[in-house]
Amino acid sequence: MSHMAMIFIAAGTGFWAIAFADTFVSENFNIHLERNFYDNFGVVGILLIVIGLSMLIYAFGAKFLGYMWQGCYGLCRCFGSRLYGSSSPKFILRPATQSELKMIYDMGNNLFDGGISPLDQMQRWQKKNGEVFWVLRKYGDKKFAPIYGYCCLIPLLESAVEELKSGEITGQSMRSAHISKNKRPKSVYLGAVAAIGMRAKGAMLDKLTHEIDSRRRGGQTKCIYTRPVTDDGLRLIKKYGFECYDCPKPTKDKLHYLDLALHA
Repeated sequence: MSHMAMIFIAAGTGFWAIAFADTFVSENFNIHLERNFYDNFGVVGILLIVIGLSMLIYAFGAKFLGYMWQGCYGLCRCFGSRLYGSSSPKFILRPATQSELKMIYDMGNNLFDGGISPLDQMQRWQKKNGEVFWVLRKYGDKKFAPIYGYCCLIPLLESAVEELKSGEITGQSMRSAHISKNKRPKSVYLGAVAAIGMRAKGAMLDKLTHEIDSRRRGGQTKCIYTRPVTDDGLRLIKKYGFECYDCPKPTKDKLHYLDLALHA
């Protein structure tokens, strides 16, 4: 657009110059024309120059606004990350609704060989405490859009913790009677963590870490338990410093715990 603008400006300048050439033409070429003839050239020239300048202002103004938008977006990402502890602002991790449990169930059965807890059991857990299941979505997604991932953060009664340690129950065999109604209990069981795609997996770990860290800072949750059943789960607990409850090193299908007071 800037090249076209320069053509308009150059043509306008030429027309405008002709408007003042009446004396030169009459003296050198002995041609005498009506003054209105030259005035028309002047009007056309000014119009062309105005159009060209307008095109330049529009072109550079659009670029300037584009740079401003990019700068503001970058600042929002930077400060959003610092304020909320997240480097993936396009995603949000929030408690699941009852209608999203079926999406979680289908995703879990597709991703985990052994399947996950039955849907009716998940619904009972959710009814007992609305923050058992969490879904990963993008900002602005509609209600029935597919989810990108999910995780389970099961609030535990202290009696359930003892049963976990003794091996009487596992994450899959828990009943709603083991779940605390308190949304920020002393102990939490980290169940399945799943996401589809590399960006969603990174966002899930980022958001989950932020959620756990916020509970640690709040002082409510003291300990997180989990039982990794996949290689990814095992790598995750090693990364975050979980310790095996009854074995010397992290091991699949064994109970592990993370003492948040020691990782402050």
